[in-house]
Amino acid sequence: MRGPHAAFDILLLPGPRVETLNPKIDPAILTAQASTRSDDVPVIVMFGDRDELQAFHRQGTRSRSGLSAGHLGTMLPWSATRMRRTDVHALADNDTVRSIWYDALCTTCLDRAGLELGAPRIWEDWGLYGSGTVVGIADTGLDQTHPDFEGRVAGVRDFTPRPAEGDPDGHGTHVSSLAAGSGAASNHRYVGVAPRAHILSARVLNFGGAGRMSRVMTGLEWLVDSGAQVLNLSVGTDINMVGEDPLSALCNALSDQGTVIVAAAGNSGPRPQSIGSPGSAARVITVGATDGMGTVASFSSRGPTQQGLLKPDLLAPGYNIVGARAAGSQLGDVVDQHHTIMSGTSMAAPLVSGLVLLMREQQPELTPAEIKALLQLNCRSFNLPTTIQGAGQLDGWAAVHSLMPEPLPGSEPVPTRPDGEAGSPAEVPDRCGPRGCLGTRVARLFQWLRPVA
Repeated sequence: MRGPHAAFDILLLPGPRVETLNPKIDPAILTAQASTRSDDVPVIVMFGDRDELQAFHRQGTRSRSGLSAGHLGTMLPWSATRMRRTDVHALADNDTVRSIWYDALCTTCLDRAGLELGAPRIWEDWGLYGSGTVVGIADTGLDQTHPDFEGRVAGVRDFTPRPAEGDPDGHGTHVSSLAAGSGAASNHRYVGVAPRAHILSARVLNFGGAGRMSRVMTGLEWLVDSGAQVLNLSVGTDINMVGEDPLSALCNALSDQGTVIVAAAGNSGPRPQSIGSPGSAARVITVGATDGMGTVASFSSRGPTQQGLLKPDLLAPGYNIVGARAAGSQLGDVVDQHHTIMSGTSMAAPLVSGLVLLMREQQPELTPAEIKALLQLNCRSFNLPTTIQGAGQLDGWAAVHSLMPEPLPGSEPVPTRPDGEAGSPAEVPDRCGPRGCLGTRVARLFQWLRPVA
C-alpha cells in the first residue's frame, strides 16, 4: 500500500445475476463489469493441465468472439486474457476450465528494525550475511545505481506495459534494501538483514505501485526460473477473494517446490478478515507489523482469511523504517539523497525475507515448511489473539540459534553419549540445534542416533 492507512482490499457486494452464477466464475468479475463502461474485463483462466491450456491458447488466437489469449503460465496451467461477459459464461461451461478469476489489481503494502530482529547479533555470533543466497523481489523495480546494491544485482526484468529504467516509484528499492542492502551509502548505518545476498528484481507494479495479478504471477515465475531461493511480496490484491485465487495457488505450488515465499499481511487493520492475496495463501509466510512501541501496529491487517485460515503468521518491525531511496523518488519521508523512511507491512516482510536468507545460508536444505515452523516457534507473544499477532514478534536471533550445531559459550552443553561421543538431536538430525529439533521444546529433546554397542 502507499501508506500504512491505505485500504488493502474492499469487501465485495453481490454483483448482477449472482443467484445464477456458475460456481467456476469469480463474483468479482461481475462486480467489475457492472462498474465499468468497458465491454470486457481482465481475467485469469485456470485449467486442469498444460494440454488444456495450450488448446485454449490456440482457440483464443483464432477466435472472433472477442476472446483473446494473453500470457500463459509456465508453472501452473493458467492464462491471462480479457473477456466479454458472454464469453466468461460460455467458457465456464467448458469442462476443461477449472475456474475463471478476476485479474485483480495488486498494490504495494506501504537502523532500528534490524536491531529489533536480532540481525547484528547473528552477524557477530555466527558470521551469517546471506552469502551465496538469492532473494527475488516482485515490486516496483530496483535502482541499480544505489550504492547499497553494488555488485550484487543478479538480474532485473520489467513486466509492466510501460517499461521504465530503475524504480521511478521507489517502493521496490526500499524493500530490497531492507532484505539485502549493504549499507554502503550510510557508512553501514542502515544495513539490510542479509547484506551479502544477491538480488533479482521483477518490476511488476507501475509508478504508483499497482499492477494486475497476472503480471505479479509472471514475475514470480521468472524470479524462480532465474534462481531466487526466497521471494518477497510486499504487495496485495485490492479485493478480498473467496477460495484459492490464482496468485495464492501459484505461491502454494512454488512453496511445495522449495521456494520460501514471504508476503506482507497488508495495511487494512484493525479490520478483521482484511488480509488479501497473496498473504492469504496457506503456505506463504504472512507478516504483520509492529509499531515500535511494543505492540501490533494499528494498520497491520488482521485475520482470519476468507477461507478461515489463521493469519498473519508472525510480526516484524514495520513503523518508521529507514531504507534505500531510489534516485528521484519522493516516496516516504526523505532523509537524504540515498535514504527515506516508510511504514507498513511492506517494510516488515523484507526483514523476514532477509532472515530467511541467513537461515538458508546456514542450512540450505531446510524446506519452506520447516523454516516457517522455526520462525513461528521463535516469536515473542503479545498475548493477543492469533488473528491479530500470529505467533508474535519474530526473534530472529533465536530462530537462527536453533539451527546451530554447537551452543555458544555459556549456553547449555551438548550432552555426550556413554561412550564419550557427542550426542545429536535426532528428530531431524541434520536440522536441529541445542534448542531442539526445528525449535520444539520436548522432554525427550535428545536421543541417540544409534544404539551404544
